[in-house]
Amino acid sequence: MIKPLYQYKVVIYDIVSSLNKLKELKVKIYNLKKVDEHIYTFYSSIYCLNRLKSIFPNIEIIKQTGYLSIILSLLKYKTTIIALVVSLCFYFSLCNKIWIINISGDSLILNDFIRNELLENKIYVGAKKLNNDELSNIQKKILFENFDTIEYLSLDNNGSCIDVVYKKKRVENEKNQFKTSLYASKDGMIKSFDILSGEKVVEVNDYVKKGDLLVKDVLTTDYNEQVYIGTYGSVYAYTWYYITIQSYITDNMTQADLFANSLLEAKNKLTINFTDKEYIYEENVLQFNIDKSKLFMKIHFTCVEDIAKE
Repeated sequence: MIKPLYQYKVVIYDIVSSLNKLKELKVKIYNLKKVDEHIYTFYSSIYCLNRLKSIFPNIEIIKQTGYLSIILSLLKYKTTIIALVVSLCFYFSLCNKIWIINISGDSLILNDFIRNELLENKIYVGAKKLNNDELSNIQKKILFENFDTIEYLSLDNNGSCIDVVYKKKRVENEKNQFKTSLYASKDGMIKSFDILSGEKVVEVNDYVKKGDLLVKDVLTTDYNEQVYIGTYGSVYAYTWYYITIQSYITDNMTQADLFANSLLEAKNKLTINFTDKEYIYEENVLQFNIDKSKLFMKIHFTCVEDIAKE
């Protein structure tokens, strides 16, 4: 029985009159039973006690039913209230602790090393939970201090659990990784970054000129320390070119073929030094003329290039 009810025992000499009075006072009763001569029991809300007393001066409470009644009864005792408060505080304290740390990576040898790094940064079983910003700062700090050992590291909150995923530094990249700062080799507008090491000093959609600093090889930590981390990666930007094609027509070709061949020649001329990840983003033929045996074509190209490459 979930309703907060009391079971009462009363003495009734005139049952009809008593029921009418209950009705007048809007008191609902349940399970009315006669247990002896003139003695009845019934259930009613705990909030109707005062009205019941006005009808039955000698009313007795036999027992309480329902969860709320039990709780209200317990709360009459100071020790119960104190115990409840302490229990709630203890519960919320437990919820605000780290109880599991899952470490996974591609080198079992590094597991203990990672665990010690976490311990130095106050991440251990029983420690206070950290918010996402605090975890992110610690993640960056560990990476900065161990750039020659750890290539990738992530720390994520998962309830009372911290999930740690890492990757060991790849040896084959070491010779190319520790470069100086990266500078723009040409004008462009930043499109994206593919940086494994280094601190960006420009953002996507920034316009940069040849010689501008793109990625620093040192980083200032949250502790205001300068840490050398080298640079490794690419900075892709939109670049722009005008390509002109001029030639004499010697073969008997249609105008459409001449247009296609000239456009292909311009593309080949432009992309001769492109890498696999560089490409022509957009092309716009500004002029195409054939004057007797002479052909002239001018095209504007928008490309995506790694402007940080040497």
